[in-house]
Amino acid sequence: MIMYLVSYSPFRARKTWITINSMCLLWSILLILELAFTLDPLDRLEGTRVYLSYNFVTTIIWLLEVGLTLADVYATNHRESCFECLHFRTRQDVELMVELIVALYFFGGSLQVFFQWYTVDTNVSGQFVDAILNLVAYAYLLWRVMSDRSSDSDGGFYDEGENYDSTKQDEQSDSPCQELAGESA
Repeated sequence: MIMYLVSYSPFRARKTWITINSMCLLWSILLILELAFTLDPLDRLEGTRVYLSYNFVTTIIWLLEVGLTLADVYATNHRESCFECLHFRTRQDVELMVELIVALYFFGGSLQVFFQWYTVDTNVSGQFVDAILNLVAYAYLLWRVMSDRSSDSDGGFYDEGENYDSTKQDEQSDSPCQELAGESA
């Protein structure tokens, strides 16, 4: 199951994630323009509703992207025990876990706001700042996916320059991490 999910990781399905991040980047630009040039209060209310949808969808995409990247890192590095799966071995592990925690925090906030349509606030300044932050974030995510992190053609996310060897998967099939993840020998 994990290897199936890993196949959709940003570093294995580059073109897909470049397209997704480019669309989020474009959506951010359009939202910034909408918020910056809307003067009519009724249009601002509609813009706020668009912002709430935007915030919810882009947060889900971010959560999915970082989750798949983290799964790719752990599957690629073939952790040998369950405890090793939970330990942070590299700076990359720590960065991804921090990003996942931040994404979960923002997902909780966007979920809470998304389901409170009746208390829509038309304070555009906060939405504008958030849209600019999202623009910067998706520009970074797009850059990260496009940058070459591996010399291997499948574009995996590797630790210490190690190339992924799919034959190692068969050798490690009895790993407790893979058993927990539902992998079978």
